[in-house]
Amino acid sequence: MAFGKQPRLYDSDAQYAGTTDLVCWLNGKRYIIDFKTAGELKGDAKKNGYAEWPLQTAAYRYAEGLMTGEPLDGNAIVCLSKETGLMAFFDYSDRYEASWKSFRCLCDFWHLQNPDLSGAPSVTTITGQLDKSGPLTWWAVNSMREYCLSRLPDTPLTVDAISGLIEEGRKHFRTVSKTATDIGTAVHAAIEAYLKSWTEPSKDVPDQVLSGFIAFLDWFHNNKVEVIATEKVVYGRY
Repeated sequence: MAFGKQPRLYDSDAQYAGTTDLVCWLNGKRYIIDFKTAGELKGDAKKNGYAEWPLQTAAYRYAEGLMTGEPLDGNAIVCLSKETGLMAFFDYSDRYEASWKSFRCLCDFWHLQNPDLSGAPSVTTITGQLDKSGPLTWWAVNSMREYCLSRLPDTPLTVDAISGLIEEGRKHFRTVSKTATDIGTAVHAAIEAYLKSWTEPSKDVPDQVLSGFIAFLDWFHNNKVEVIATEKVVYGRY
């Protein structure tokens, strides 16, 4: 059941702004949901997602409740794998209060650091102050390792050849990133089209994109999702 796209609203006193991907009913509860694409999640990220995700969705949840006067029940992330297109669901509802307080601290810090800038910064600008280099560094190094191991059997065991292989491997993550981003972006676009017009992707799309969309569709129907708004701009002040 769709309630239509919501109008863009403006708050001149806003301390931050952002666009949330989906406001919906999820198993009878009102949720803010944002879609992400990511590489293979490792360690704590596999269980909890990335550190900025609960803060970002808490900021959207607070702003949506402030603007509509209807507090939300939950905030979550739908994460789409860049490699496979398959999805994972991270529900941060039980961490909302702590996440919102953390976001406010980051927001206050940003405004202290940028006193002369006008306009409300985006939610992602605020959370962008967090250090996310750890997971990205691991991913880049792992991409280099896999590339070098795959090419090593055909590489002469000379200093020049090995040095050349290492140099190629050092840059390989850019190629992997571009391909992976294309898959994640395509799945995200397919989901957006479905939520706005109930249009499903054609069957000639790449298998990874189709698999990702089907995974989303299963989640969508199994959790009785009812769309309230898509791509909604929200403004927050406190």
